[in-house]
Order: sequence, then structure tokens, then C-alpha cells
Amino acid sequence: RRQVSYPDSRVRSIDTLPSMPGTAIHINFQILLPLVAGISYEGIRFLGRHRYASWAKVGLMPILGAQLLTTREPSTPQIEVAIAALARVLPSGATELSVP
Repeated sequence: RRQVSYPDSRVRSIDTLPSMPGTAIHINFQILLPLVAGISYEGIRFLGRHRYASWAKVGLMPILGAQLLTTREPSTPQIEVAIAALARVLPSGATELSVP
């Protein structure tokens, strides 16, 4: 056990420092994740409705910047894999897909 000394000459173990139990972290995460996701969604939606206003353009810059970093055209091998996967699930002899 590592000992931590404090200026007032008391010695405590790191294990005695306040901490949050794992179940409390899990419960907080379950509560906060939908809340943060919902607020983010509504914020992006609001900025999208006002995208031509200068203040909204400033708000959209980091969102669109992140989109540029995380999305790109698929490479040729990725397209080949997608076509092969689609061919395996299509009925034999099917040449077209119909979307209802």
C-alpha cells in the first residue's frame, strides 16, 4: 500500500480517499448519456435550421470539422468487400434491389 502524507502530518492510505463505487458510475452514465445525446441532437438541429446566420455558422464549424475528420469516401477494397457481402445475401439471379 502506498502512503500519502499531508501537510498537517496525517497519513492516509490511497484506499481511504473518497471514491465513487462502480455501480454509481454506471448509473450516472446511464442517466447522463441520453441527456447529453438529446441536448446535442437538439442543438445541432437548431443550428441547422439557422445555418445561414453568422452566429450559427460559428456554432456549426466544430461539428462540420469533426464530420470531415470522421467521414470519407470508401477505398476500392472496401467497396469490393461491400459488393461481395451484398452478393452473398441477395437471392440467386437477382440483379436489382427493390426498396419498399
